[in-house]
Amino acid sequence: SPLAVSYSDYAYWQRDWFEESKELERQLSYWRAALSGAPDVLSLPTDYGRKADRSRRAGYVPVQIDGKTTAVLEALAQSHGTTLFAVLMGLYGALLGRLSRQDEVLIGFPVAGRDRREIEDLIGFFVNTLVLRVDVSGGPRVFDLIERVKERTLEALSHQDAPFDRLVEDLAVERSLSHTPLFQAMFAWLDQAETTFKLGEASLEGLEAQLPTSKFDVTLSLGRKADGSLEGIFEYDASLFSERTVRSWSDQFSRLLAGCVESEARLIG
Repeated sequence: SPLAVSYSDYAYWQRDWFEESKELERQLSYWRAALSGAPDVLSLPTDYGRKADRSRRAGYVPVQIDGKTTAVLEALAQSHGTTLFAVLMGLYGALLGRLSRQDEVLIGFPVAGRDRREIEDLIGFFVNTLVLRVDVSGGPRVFDLIERVKERTLEALSHQDAPFDRLVEDLAVERSLSHTPLFQAMFAWLDQAETTFKLGEASLEGLEAQLPTSKFDVTLSLGRKADGSLEGIFEYDASLFSERTVRSWSDQFSRLLAGCVESEARLIG
């Protein structure tokens, strides 16, 4: 069927919407307040010096979360009126807070940007990057941490249209070749089930793409498997961290998940 709108139509509409309604200024105003006083850098202890001209060679450590654990985390999310994303983001934030010894950590996360029916059938790049400010001060219980992340996530998603590059420009973030602006850790949540396709006699399957260069200090990517488990990977800057260090992070993250499951079991019991 003929497309109702084109990608250029959307770009024109968005630019006009930003200017006419002052929506861009409204959203940037929110981000100024939300990120005011936030830490500039995630102070993860490094194994190697943070040189501006380092190679940023990418390293990868796999992550596996079994279906039983995933089901309990999903139930925990539902009991708080939120999604599995908020639970995993909260626990990831808790891990980064412990490692960096910071009360607050900034974590970037991508959003699809396809929140309007008119663009569902369009081929084009609508993805934007948002920043979540995770407050882990006071050693919060899992339940309190989920509530904090839930609130911040809802606010961020309500202001997801401001382009990330405009946000960096608006905040006048001090730029450095040694680290990325605003955040150095990312969480990529792939909330769709595994799918396979067949085109006649040809079958298609997804393959993991591992790039030679790390985009951030550390990125945790997680996605659903057909059996209900979660599978993912820690991508890290191997010119900053050793594989042994990142494997220890993965082990600590698994223990955090196990502790969360135990807490939920005791509550039910």
